[in-house]
Amino acid sequence: MDTPKKPHAVFVPFPAQGHVNPFMQLAKLFRCNGFHITFVNTEFNHKRLIKSLGADFVKGLPDFQFETIPDGLPESDKDATQDVPTLCDSTRKNCFGPFKELVIKLNTSSPYPVTCIIADGIMGFAGSVAKDLGIPESQFWTASACGFVGYLQYDELVDRGILPFKGDQAISFTIMINNKVFGLATIYASTNYIKRRYMWADLTSILGKKSRVNWLLDCEINTKFFS
Repeated sequence: MDTPKKPHAVFVPFPAQGHVNPFMQLAKLFRCNGFHITFVNTEFNHKRLIKSLGADFVKGLPDFQFETIPDGLPESDKDATQDVPTLCDSTRKNCFGPFKELVIKLNTSSPYPVTCIIADGIMGFAGSVAKDLGIPESQFWTASACGFVGYLQYDELVDRGILPFKGDQAISFTIMINNKVFGLATIYASTNYIKRRYMWADLTSILGKKSRVNWLLDCEINTKFFS
């Protein structure tokens, strides 16, 4: 007897707790609504997950499986979140190939071919893989709406010449972006990585695809699935 067709969603969170937890909740919702789930961690974060919750947790279920890809950074046994700007840059540069190989493997070895990819807004490489392979893709933003509005101002800060800062010191002055946003009193030069604009490219990609994810926003989701 043929295996019944089942939609297969691949989830790709940014490897930090504040991103992984919302992705896990969303993946559970999809599973409860009939999806086969593949949850993709970086190798570093997967080791931390095993250390925290035990090896049995990551064995998954027949319809909820874990996979890993390298993050491109040197191996480490440190049990802490990696440096975020460095991790963003490394995943952007190094994860496209391993993730594409993983999706191809899933399409050839899983009883359910991949039908959609749901990636963190920071993990832009996943969208590139989806485009290459002709797979529908949505980006899931895990930060607050307030934080998202703040990120959308990065490009204007660069255009005004406020960023990048000169030197490593903290700079204290008030920046008023518009009269609806409170001024920012102290900004650290560590935000200079914004000048490379790869985060802005990912953000504009999210906004351009908002019509493709309206169905998610319109769904009536029973909160019991979050337990």
